[in-house]
Amino acid sequence: MNKLKVAIVDDGVYASGVLSYSVTENNTVMQINHKQCISNHGTQCYNIYSSIAHNKQCISIKVGDYDSAGRLNSDKLLTALEWCCDNEMNLISLSLGTSYVNEFWKYEAVLNKLMDRKAVIVAAINNNNRLTYPAGKEGIIAVRYDKENELPPGKYAFLENELIGTNIVVNPVLKNLGDKTSQVASCNSFAVPYMAALISNAFTKETVSLENVQNWLKTTAYMTKEKFDNNYYKNLLSKNDFLNPIHICVIADERIRGLADWFNQNQYTAVELEINTCIKWKLMKRSVLKEDFKLLCEVICWTAQPDIIFWYTKPPYLEDEMAHFFDAVVLQNTDKADYDYSKLLCTDGVILSYKEMDICNERVAQDIEETFS
Repeated sequence: MNKLKVAIVDDGVYASGVLSYSVTENNTVMQINHKQCISNHGTQCYNIYSSIAHNKQCISIKVGDYDSAGRLNSDKLLTALEWCCDNEMNLISLSLGTSYVNEFWKYEAVLNKLMDRKAVIVAAINNNNRLTYPAGKEGIIAVRYDKENELPPGKYAFLENELIGTNIVVNPVLKNLGDKTSQVASCNSFAVPYMAALISNAFTKETVSLENVQNWLKTTAYMTKEKFDNNYYKNLLSKNDFLNPIHICVIADERIRGLADWFNQNQYTAVELEINTCIKWKLMKRSVLKEDFKLLCEVICWTAQPDIIFWYTKPPYLEDEMAHFFDAVVLQNTDKADYDYSKLLCTDGVILSYKEMDICNERVAQDIEETFS
């Protein structure tokens, strides 16, 4: 029986008996030797994995941590995933990811290549429950933690068709973490190695595939649902759970936090997307390059397939570039957040630009419904 080749892609595993590699600043992968054991994020992930997995042998690939602005080094992660593909990893535990929508496209080619080679990737959803990549890509086992302990210990729910792409909500039994267990219990990232260990125990190189793993997860799940109904996730609904079929995308900004939740509570399909700080600043200063803005629009449309986009400021190149993606544009025409709905020509797409949160009221919802009816 051939055991799976398992990789933990994180900030490094500092434990004896683990074959460790690191992605260098030049984006090459080199083997490293750790002289001491430390309890960092990657090591804690390995402790969870090894406490459950029968096959405790795995490979660690260090890609570094998030920077002070919360950004992941996407080039290093891409290099690590390419290495996993070239070295025929069967199972990848990935607690890292990005919620910056303008970076999603970078991962498409290597993720498709890994899935073509039947690699199974278990990845974490963002702890703030925003759409996350690679976890949000179809074909990835996307995991989050049962924060309110509504599942029995060690059990998980298999979700089908949930709005931000989650496949698994799990209440793992965390072992070998000592007094750190309570500190990490609410993090989605630590649910990933738990599920990876369960998958490792159930499959061999000959039997592992995305289809087989998904079928096994459905069969062994404590429950299978379209959405997980607990208080914490009350706004993360199923795609089929909405009375109104209008798809709304919110480009996240401090001034409009909670807008997607407001729409979901009012039975709209709404998802919040985030743009990294650098691009966001260029957008606000209207200094972003046209080709970069066009790419951003493409990724937003590809990711969320929205009918309406709420933007925190008037986008640049609106008149020419946006016309390529949307047949109608509705812009704020006063400081009181009034919109000229007469400009609507059809319902394939709309952009609403606004300044204040007080547009979230019944009048706006009624205007939207009348426009799309």
